Amino acid sequence: MAVLRKVFDNIRRTRRIWIGTLLVILVMAAVGLTDRWLAFKEIDQSARGSLVNQVRLIENHIGEHIRSINTVLDQILIETTHDGICDQTQVERFGRQYPEFRSVSVIDADGTIRCASLRELIGQDRSTDRHFLAEKARPTKGALNVDPPFMAQSGIPIMLFHKSVSDANSQLRMIVQLGVDLHTYDTLLDSLREKNQGIFLAHEGGVMLSRLPDPDRNRLRDASKAKSVFSVHRESGQALTVVRSIVAADQVDRYVAIADVVPKHINPAPNGHLIVGLSERVDRIFPYWWQQNLMLLSVWWLASMVLLVMAFKLARSQLQTEDESRVPSNLQRRKSEQS
Repeated sequence: MAVLRKVFDNIRRTRRIWIGTLLVILVMAAVGLTDRWLAFKEIDQSARGSLVNQVRLIENHIGEHIRSINTVLDQILIETTHDGICDQTQVERFGRQYPEFRSVSVIDADGTIRCASLRELIGQDRSTDRHFLAEKARPTKGALNVDPPFMAQSGIPIMLFHKSVSDANSQLRMIVQLGVDLHTYDTLLDSLREKNQGIFLAHEGGVMLSRLPDPDRNRLRDASKAKSVFSVHRESGQALTVVRSIVAADQVDRYVAIADVVPKHINPAPNGHLIVGLSERVDRIFPYWWQQNLMLLSVWWLASMVLLVMAFKLARSQLQTEDESRVPSNLQRRKSEQS
């Protein structure tokens, strides 16, 4: 107890030195933290801005792809259908001309495939298909429809693009559709991303067309689960959003820029567009920032130790000076008391 009492007494006697030293250490910490926070915000904004610029370019590229499909559908309508009758020879020619399309089909008002680039499809009944029933109830004349992808009976994942033709009474006459193999989008997306970036393309209904890396594991999965980056984007109501989130597909913290694919100069049907997302791992964005943090922390710790050692020496010197000054005064007081 006597030792502790002496220590506290010494601290009290030299409190100005210790308070000043601690204030200097705290000011250095505050300046360092402010600098690191500003650096973080700058890197954060730069990363978000870079992803936004990249995803806009990707959205434009995919938009051009969809515009080309729209153009092909218009050509098929003009060159293969006349007075509600399709030309099988012309449909087959389009199938050979555009091998990237899995199938080209013409469906009549009853839901029967009348012409197709794949002959085995001719005569098949599509009257119970969801997209046919929707067109039958309310034809979207001239609009490009994009149906949610699905697994075809052949075992190939397919997405259908189609347009309809109506008569003067707005009654459905026929539907022309293109089937696109979803593996096509693996190559397309891979060509649009940088190394180590993640990228996905999904139907707005939430079905995943492709997600890189590892497209086959993620294909046709539901992307619209609660709190997913896809759901956050859809709920925002914005055409483009940027979020930071731990992505469920790989449990990695990422920045993700998500954009609606809105092709220019075409008439899209409601509830039928695509959504593209581009992501970057957070640990690939901030490594230099963390290195600087460790370096500045080491400098701060070293400077604090030096200041504390200097404060200790200065406090000890002050105590020694005070103790030495007390000795003569004590001797003089004793002499006066004896006399």
